[in-house]
Amino acid sequence: MRHERAHGAGACIRDGGAGARRAAGAESIVRERTGLGLLECKKALAAVGGDIELAIEELRNRQVKNFLTTTMLALGVPMINMGDEVRRTQLGNNNAYCLDNEENWFDWTLPAKHADVLRFTQLLIARRLPALPQVVA
Repeated sequence: MRHERAHGAGACIRDGGAGARRAAGAESIVRERTGLGLLECKKALAAVGGDIELAIEELRNRQVKNFLTTTMLALGVPMINMGDEVRRTQLGNNNAYCLDNEENWFDWTLPAKHADVLRFTQLLIARRLPALPQVVA
């Protein structure tokens, strides 16, 4: 019986275990695309029934929400760009102000596509507002 190492995981799988190989392959794809650990990838895959793309989307949404929480609940002024609340991207270009093309335009389908992240950001803002000191003029 020949054993293979499942892409960095400690578990060995048998040659005859096609299902185990597929699961290990799915976990390695999720790990590669998200940079997360094996346990997190297994949980994400189990939560969405083994669909790789859904697992990756779920993990990305969780990471976006984690960073938004850190930014919004930290002391000081939160610096978020227009579109962060709906996962807008400029494909790595953080200086696109002078570009008049699709890279810099706002995609108005994103609020519907990422409504959960938008709602989460709205809740974070509502949570932050009462904590702000009141300025007396």
